Amino acid sequence: MDEINPEFIERYQLLYEQNPKSKIFAPLAEAYRKMGLTKEALEIAESGVSIHPSFAGGHVALGKVLLDLQRLPEATQALQKAADLAPENIMAQSTLADLLLKQKDPKGALKAYKMLLFLQPENQRAQKAVRKLESLTADEYEPDIFAMQPLRETVRQWDGIGEETRISLNPNPVAEEGDKLNAQQSKSLERLISLADAFLVRNDVDRAQEAMEEAERQFGQHPEIIKRFRLLNQRHLAADPEPAAAPVAPPKNRGDQAKEDQVAFLKKLLTHFRQARTSRISE
Repeated sequence: MDEINPEFIERYQLLYEQNPKSKIFAPLAEAYRKMGLTKEALEIAESGVSIHPSFAGGHVALGKVLLDLQRLPEATQALQKAADLAPENIMAQSTLADLLLKQKDPKGALKAYKMLLFLQPENQRAQKAVRKLESLTADEYEPDIFAMQPLRETVRQWDGIGEETRISLNPNPVAEEGDKLNAQQSKSLERLISLADAFLVRNDVDRAQEAMEEAERQFGQHPEIIKRFRLLNQRHLAADPEPAAAPVAPPKNRGDQAKEDQVAFLKKLLTHFRQARTSRISE
């Protein structure tokens, strides 16, 4: 069991007593869990998550308590919620991946391990897990999926993927929350995102970028596509810091500005990737 500094616990308890609605519930629940006080940890975590449903750290704390209690389905749900709220949360992705593997869900575990590897390319444990799990889920793709052919042609060869499964680019820059994909469209989008992940594992950033551009062409500015572009940008800019952004004019109104910001952000990402690709080709 990990060592817990009593001074930290005392501080957490004091802060929690002063304000039971604060986010300090997450580290306090984690401290109780590590001390073996799972009942108290569960009570605090559940109460905190009910107050802060959008706090990813709270769902991670709750998931780990549920995991200790062997309430695996509930733990999976909590950790998946954390990963959805904050895809960059390494603890959420790592714990979720291990749990899905434990529950014999290789495809779910592979997806989580790929995201973990996306966030931590040097993570050897994630590298080994992805290599092993990819061999178990190789039936997802045709043998020539990684061949050097135009990605769009490869996608068109997938069974059941025709023009009727695609969504034309919406003139509105942000997808409305009410817009839903049907089952076939969701499957097509998921396959493109998984394909991009697979290329990233192979350090083929160009093809990963191409996969996401194809996803955007088919499905427009879907929230999952926007989220993945953001993560791709974080990985690129870690080694290539972007220059300071130019000042922007005040928004006309909140709704229009939000849409303009989304469009500008995506254009900026695409410009960055295309410049990086041109640079690599010329070398």
